[in-house]
Amino acid sequence: MKVLVCFFVILASGFCAHQCLNENGEAVDWFIALKAPMGTQYAYMDSNDKTLRMSSNTLATGDGAVGKTLKQIYNGDPDNIAWAMYNDEDPSKKKHNTRAHSKGVLSFDSNRGFWLIHSTPCFPEFVSKGYP
Repeated sequence: MKVLVCFFVILASGFCAHQCLNENGEAVDWFIALKAPMGTQYAYMDSNDKTLRMSSNTLATGDGAVGKTLKQIYNGDPDNIAWAMYNDEDPSKKKHNTRAHSKGVLSFDSNRGFWLIHSTPCFPEFVSKGYP
């Protein structure tokens, strides 16, 4: 089965570190990561470089844009950020066939945030364990 994962990130206006981060950990307005059908490699582009090319990172390491962006939740101050992770296949692997196939992460602080939409079952973990 071939699966592509597509991440779109939408930000609110303002200035704060809690936002979409690129492959180097720098702030960007948006990024897209398309997972290769097999493995954890992905093609990447962002608002600063609109050329889609294979990333030198993998989803498994958490060193790329997806991992760096999510680490803001895992390493952030829980008193100053709000977040929600939703997935139609929960960590127990139970599938909910009567619901829409929606998966994502929404996170924000008082000034800025991100919304990551994807198609990967059981991702991300509530505790940072990396890509499943």
